[in-house]
Amino acid sequence: MSREKHISGVVSAAEMIRSEVFPHVSKEDVYTAAFYHDCTKNEEQISLLKEYCIEPTDDLLRSPAVMHAFTGAERLKREGKNESVVNAVRYHTTGRPNMTEIEKIIFIADYIEGNREYESCKNARNAYLQGEKTSKNLDKLIYTVLKYTVDHLNEKKVYIHPLTIDAAEWYERRAVEDACPYGL
Repeated sequence: MSREKHISGVVSAAEMIRSEVFPHVSKEDVYTAAFYHDCTKNEEQISLLKEYCIEPTDDLLRSPAVMHAFTGAERLKREGKNESVVNAVRYHTTGRPNMTEIEKIIFIADYIEGNREYESCKNARNAYLQGEKTSKNLDKLIYTVLKYTVDHLNEKKVYIHPLTIDAAEWYERRAVEDACPYGL
């Protein structure tokens, strides 16, 4: 799939989620984050880490597939984009505990956009399309996507960035609390 096709799909999915679940979130910010979420994906990441003075931590070096989110966020920050857009780009691959609404939109839109053909992406897309359009349901979908990601990476014996693990644990606790509101 071409980068342009993927970006177009993410922009479309992000606007759908924004309008159906979080209509109060800035349409312009969602568009900007969706359009630029992979802005450094096709560039050499180690060079960008150095250029942007981002510490090449062990976690980043062991998670090359997520580097573009951090370098892309730094590029947008240096271009003067607001913090909510920058963070939506920064966490679109790893997720993080207690994501903001725009971060949730971009995280899920990147996963469910209509051009993705992976079975897990199709299942998540169908779950979103068929589910009730609420923040609580989106959180459940985020947990499902994070759990699938962790399980898939464990199965492949690939290093998992700690933010992804932290996010999965946070959303799992939230799902359990929602299922049993009295903490029993």
